[in-house]
Amino acid sequence: MLVGPSGSGKSTLLRLIAGLETPTAGGLWIGERRADRLAPADRDLAMVFQSPALYPHLSVFGNLAFGLRARRFPKPEIVKRVTEVAARLGLDDLLNRWPATLSGGQRQRVALGRAIVREPRVFLLDEPFSSLDAPLRASMRAELIDLHRKLGTTMIHVTHDQAEAMAMGGRIAVMDQGRVVQAGTPLEVYHHPTSRFVARFIGSPPMNILPCELEWSSDSIRIRVEGTPLESAWTIRLGSGWTEPLLARKPARVDLGVRPEQITLTDGESTASEPLKASAEVLRLEPLGHETLATLNLGPHPLSLRIFPGTPIRVGDRVPIRIDPNRTAWFDADTGQTLRP
Repeated sequence: MLVGPSGSGKSTLLRLIAGLETPTAGGLWIGERRADRLAPADRDLAMVFQSPALYPHLSVFGNLAFGLRARRFPKPEIVKRVTEVAARLGLDDLLNRWPATLSGGQRQRVALGRAIVREPRVFLLDEPFSSLDAPLRASMRAELIDLHRKLGTTMIHVTHDQAEAMAMGGRIAVMDQGRVVQAGTPLEVYHHPTSRFVARFIGSPPMNILPCELEWSSDSIRIRVEGTPLESAWTIRLGSGWTEPLLARKPARVDLGVRPEQITLTDGESTASEPLKASAEVLRLEPLGHETLATLNLGPHPLSLRIFPGTPIRVGDRVPIRIDPNRTAWFDADTGQTLRP
């Protein structure tokens, strides 16, 4: 999966792989074969664009069969493949329809089916679900996951939807300003981001970022979230495993990264002597059925956390919270890069 904000270079990279753009440096290999010197037609790729580009003069069957006919497949094989793919994508009742009579979602499924029926060496998918409604998008996502597992074919899928990337990707490459800033499995990228940008981009709600000021002594660190009272600062004894990323550089300022599930409501009043406990005001509650997303204010900084439905808190309440120190991330306040031990 290639994931990143608009303008990060995802679609350009896909076009380079497809041969629609020419690289100015480096090389491209597909398997053991160097591909950047091959014509697009010789790379054995199938590309699905964000906007379905169907042949208006061909029926749905004709669109699905076009690539196979161009490669002179036998007619029985064409019928077999088209029928199987149409059934899998819910198009079997539409084979005699014309593209102009289809909905946007149906046209996108035809474009996806046209790529699948060819059984290419590599699939290139440029936000193929963007025009689908939520139920159909979920169904198509599951279908594509199953198809990938069945075929074992490489699929390079471009999306700006990080939830889609997390759900579908065997590996994720996060892009920013034309560069891949982190690549790994979805859980590696989620739990071990290499930068503040990745931490904020991957995850819904995104990781909370708390700017902190640090004061060092011989045996402890005093950590205060910027904009909060001095008496609310946390005093942490050195030697705790989760403070190791800070020891090598001993910065005066740092950003503390906390996922919503790493914050919990606690019983009783919080005190500064307890590591990473605080008191915060409830700003907003968003019931989602299986959980409620709560937004709190810790000083001037909003904090998102997940709570059980029906938790007895209301907007305006002050509640005690605890941040799990063993699962936090620390980022350089200036560069945004993750601090490592």
